[in-house]
Amino acid sequence: MVTVFHLGFASWASPLYLRPYTMPEIENIAQPGWVGVELFFVISGFVIVNSAASANAMSFLKGRILRLYPAVWICASLTLIVIATQDVNRRVLKNYLRSITLYPGGPWIDGQYWTLACEICFYTIVFIMCAAGQKTRMPALALGLSLASTAFIALLYAFPDAAIPAIFTETAWRAIPFYYGC
Repeated sequence: MVTVFHLGFASWASPLYLRPYTMPEIENIAQPGWVGVELFFVISGFVIVNSAASANAMSFLKGRILRLYPAVWICASLTLIVIATQDVNRRVLKNYLRSITLYPGGPWIDGQYWTLACEICFYTIVFIMCAAGQKTRMPALALGLSLASTAFIALLYAFPDAAIPAIFTETAWRAIPFYYGC
């Protein structure tokens, strides 16, 4: 669902992408795939909290780094190579550096990296909880994130033309508690 959504719809409909292209023949099938993105975040939240429960702060951090960074380095480098066949400029190189470091504020070498930046933000919050000896308060963290996110999304729907709520979704750091907190 996630792959079809990103390749068949978000790749041209989202302003996050450097190389938009259209695939109108699968648009109607691909667009509902956004649900897969939401499911990914929910499942990931449970998996991360479970893995943190049986780890100390440093082993949790090491596990997250070893799982994400090597894959990101390979994929972002392959994307850079593909883009380099057409165009390389400062913006592309800057976006590549943001991608390989999983910098929470885009743009990245490719639009899909925003999800990884959100994951890194969530990992950081969980790491801080582990390091502070607050693992037993993870349910309270989940409730707090859910309440903040629910209130924020309600405001977005209540005031769709307001510029202020949009400010809070510009970077992955802000998106965690406000947009993807639930």
